[in-house]
Amino acid sequence: MKVLINADDFGMTLGVSRAISELILEGTISTTSAMACSKDLESSLRYSEGLEGKIGVHLQISADAPLSNGKTLVDPTTGEFYKKPVPSGVSSEEVRTEWELQIEKVSNLLGHKPSHLDTHHDYHCDPRFSEVFLELAEQHDLPVRGGAIQTDSSPKVRSTNPVVRGWSSVGTAETLLKELASIQNPVGIIEVISHPAYCDDDLRAKSSWTDVREKEMAELRRFAKINPYRLVDYSSVT
Repeated sequence: MKVLINADDFGMTLGVSRAISELILEGTISTTSAMACSKDLESSLRYSEGLEGKIGVHLQISADAPLSNGKTLVDPTTGEFYKKPVPSGVSSEEVRTEWELQIEKVSNLLGHKPSHLDTHHDYHCDPRFSEVFLELAEQHDLPVRGGAIQTDSSPKVRSTNPVVRGWSSVGTAETLLKELASIQNPVGIIEVISHPAYCDDDLRAKSSWTDVREKEMAELRRFAKINPYRLVDYSSVT
């Protein structure tokens, strides 16, 4: 059985990015996805050395400020994206424009195509935006995080499936191993979502998940010592 462990939120803070980089370089996790709208993304690139082909785009519509001028995307009281849940009036075409800009920005910063696409708060699984997400994946020929999203309508889009997300922030190495062992005959490569970080004041200002991220980092390292499965990255997703 093949398992891909992705760390979300690269670029959220320097502490998040440093932790993710360490885990990828030591072989504990597979890949990460970058937040194009985060003010700390560019400075986080100091931690991207050695991560070629392992950084995707964590498409956003629910944190930070947009790159585009989409009027329906922004909470007028803050000038930033709405906090989740995103309201019903958000335009899918404005989301398309915004996500295009985010893909372009990450590609330009990396100097090459990102490894894959997923979304912050799983908004690619929202029926309002899933078609846009899949069309962009096909347009850019990028694999995606699967699971709850139906890719049948876009057979050219490669995806992980199933996706394990419930363990993050609350589980242990043993509970993750147990959850993986319960999966019988997976459709494709299993993706495990993770949120490791070094916790600091910057993270506390941006996220409700703080100290649990450091705990998760330790549990991921423990899992690496008992993982019986083959660890792969998005280059293996076909």
